[in-house]
Amino acid sequence: RQSVEKNARGQKQAEAHYRLLFETSSDAIVMVDAATGRIRDANQRAAALLGISGSDVNSRKFTSLFDKSRQADVKSLLTGVLATGNPAVLRIDRPNDGLNDGAIELAAELFRAGDLKLMMVRLAMVEDAGHATDNGIEALVREAAEAIVLTDVDGRVVWMNESFLVLAAIPLAARATGRPF
Repeated sequence: RQSVEKNARGQKQAEAHYRLLFETSSDAIVMVDAATGRIRDANQRAAALLGISGSDVNSRKFTSLFDKSRQADVKSLLTGVLATGNPAVLRIDRPNDGLNDGAIELAAELFRAGDLKLMMVRLAMVEDAGHATDNGIEALVREAAEAIVLTDVDGRVVWMNESFLVLAAIPLAARATGRPF
């Protein structure tokens, strides 16, 4: 019983840490259930960028947030990421284009949380997306079939691709980032 209570407390603490990081992140992030395509969670920045209230976003189909003419493109992005396991990027006109001008960039990547497959979709305004766009080398390294890890001078992990995560059986990149290789 004590073990169960200790595990429950640990899980509540982890959930509180996740929620704090998720809401205070400078990125606009939407978590999409890979199996259903429904939004599991979205931070306030994402809701604001999409022009909807935060309470209206959860459990909706992610593709429904976009103009009907672009929903097939968004669905193709998600199914491509799910099928290959490789991150992908799509530029699209902002939803509610009568109210908003410009485009946003959707950067989707697959990750596992236990038995659950989720897609993290980062949203960025195109004019603010300099860090989110790929140059050729960066895209090549990210999508490589080989496991690739970048470390700093002290041997601490700075970045790794999906192939390394699969090889090392690490469910989230955040669990390895900052740790000694």
